Amino acid sequence: MLNIYFHQFEPHDVTGIIALVESYISIHTWPEYNYAALHIFVCGDFEKAFTSLDYLREKLRPMFVKKEIHLRELTPVINPNFTWIYFVQNLYTSIITIQCIFQFLN
Repeated sequence: MLNIYFHQFEPHDVTGIIALVESYISIHTWPEYNYAALHIFVCGDFEKAFTSLDYLREKLRPMFVKKEIHLRELTPVINPNFTWIYFVQNLYTSIITIQCIFQFLN
């Protein structure tokens, strides 16, 4: 874990981000609407994204979860002379993002 930052709004909303090596998790809450939005971004090891989501579901215990999963395969870039090939971000060939809506009971 590289850094954790949370900001408390008045009267009670919270926005937070956890910066991880090659990844991040962000959450934005609206307690007055029993609602939270979550974004998980991971390069490489997709299992980390799903493990993070499972952990947060267990701890926050929402009644309803709507999620969208986006997998992005990065395209290699080849120069015109075909003397070198590299991938965007140099080390990773794929990225996963999970966007979730958590709905809680009143």
